[in-house]
Amino acid sequence: MTNTDIIRDSEVRRQIWKGAIPLLINISSHEITSLQTPYPFYVMIPRQSYLPTLGESVRNHFVDYVSTFNKSDLWFECQGEVLKWNLPVGVLFDVHNTSHNLPWSITVHFNAFPTDKIYKCLSESDVIWTYLNTLKEAMYLQYNNVNSIMMLSKNDQTKLWEAIKDNKLNDYDETKEQFKADGTLKLHPIRIVYELNKEVKNELVPLSDEEVKAETLGSFLQKVKPNRDVERTNVVVQGIKPSLETPLDWLIDACSHPDQFLYICLTNVINLN
Repeated sequence: MTNTDIIRDSEVRRQIWKGAIPLLINISSHEITSLQTPYPFYVMIPRQSYLPTLGESVRNHFVDYVSTFNKSDLWFECQGEVLKWNLPVGVLFDVHNTSHNLPWSITVHFNAFPTDKIYKCLSESDVIWTYLNTLKEAMYLQYNNVNSIMMLSKNDQTKLWEAIKDNKLNDYDETKEQFKADGTLKLHPIRIVYELNKEVKNELVPLSDEEVKAETLGSFLQKVKPNRDVERTNVVVQGIKPSLETPLDWLIDACSHPDQFLYICLTNVINLN
């Protein structure tokens, strides 16, 4: 790889980190107890961030229009489908908003929490805990240990999280150096996200470094999803529809999320009979 290639790939990653999604959030009409209908809540959220980070702002916006609510009962849905808050916002957008209309219109609820679909998020600390656990999972797949993550100071954990929330790639990379593991990389953490029977599946498909270097995006999907028509499936990575000829190792380097996973979203999935 030439220096020009490295610079170009670095710029792609930087542009991806700048990505944000405009949201239009309405409260469920069944939960409005005031005579006046509230205005929607508009906000930009980084693709790398998580929906619960909006919790306090959303509650403050709608608080005068509902009788009572428990902050732990807050949840979001899109066209009747529960949004799994443990996934990055960009992944949720890519798999749920198949028309990619902007702003993305979603609905917030303050009661009737769907405990059979997702677990509750009591505070932002739960989001941080979930993110760090996902990061540990990725590091374990990559290097078979999580010691470097476990030794992160509280200040470094906070800096890492704030970098994700605020789209600060330089701060993220600086903190990442603190948990950069030594040793040979064993497996690349990859997840395929798709909808099946109105439920989002999040499938782990780790590959060795040798396997990754031998695959394009298309050949990889054909191997792991042999019963799917890959050519006619809508494949999205970080909001982009890459060519199926894109080298898989390039996607991992440029398009992995801050939790170290590469998320490949499939929509309009067509089965081969």
